Parts: sequence; structure tokens; C-alpha cells
Amino acid sequence: MLLGNNPADPNQLLSKAQLQEHMLDPATFSEKVHSGKGIVLDVRDNQQRFYSRLIMGIEQNVSLSDIETLKQIIKEANKKKKPLYIYDNTGKQVRWLMYQLEANNAKEYYFMKDGADGYFNEIRKRYLTNIK
Repeated sequence: MLLGNNPADPNQLLSKAQLQEHMLDPATFSEKVHSGKGIVLDVRDNQQRFYSRLIMGIEQNVSLSDIETLKQIIKEANKKKKPLYIYDNTGKQVRWLMYQLEANNAKEYYFMKDGADGYFNEIRKRYLTNIK
């Protein structure tokens, strides 16, 4: 099943290359987010979010299963001509979100490569490099 169609139409499947077009490495993602020009979405579940916040005060929390809220956010981003910056926990769930973004005509959106885990791994690498 895909977007309410069962069986899914193979012509609607998105390729890995299409997904990669919307991926930003953690450093670039963070830079773009802190420019203040976009809407930031944390789509991790509550348990994943409980222990770590990436962009406090800027991000909106939304469940991937809350399709109506996602549609409203996409509509708002398009109306205000703002990009969406979206991250999950590992960079795997956003692939499914991309179907909703495309189906709802999201104009500009980006995902953080490897999600929150990638972000924290990047910080660890930088820290370890600086203490050598």
C-alpha cells in the first residue's frame, strides 16, 4: 500500500537518487536551520526525542503518522515560501515522509543525512579531533 493505493503503483516509487537530492550532511543542515529562513521538523517519536533535543525553540515536533498536521505544515511552508528542514533519528524514516511531501506538492524540503544520530556522531568526531 502506498498513499492509500493498494496495490501500490510502481510508477509512484521514489528512487534512492531522488532521496539523495534532498539530503544534507549534518553541518550543512545545521547551518541552513540556523539561518532562520525555514521551518524545522523533528519527526522522531516521543521516546527518541525525550533524551535529546537538537534545535530547541526552533523545531516543531510532529509524528509521521499525523498526516493532517504534516499537510498543514507543508501548506504553510509553500504559502510562506519557506523550505522545510526535517530530521528523524537515523535518516531512514524520512524516505517514507518524502511520499507525503511529494503528494502534497512540497516546494522545497531537505532531510538531515543519518538523522539525529548522524548529527551527534559528527559532534563526537569534531570533539575527538580537537582533543588530540
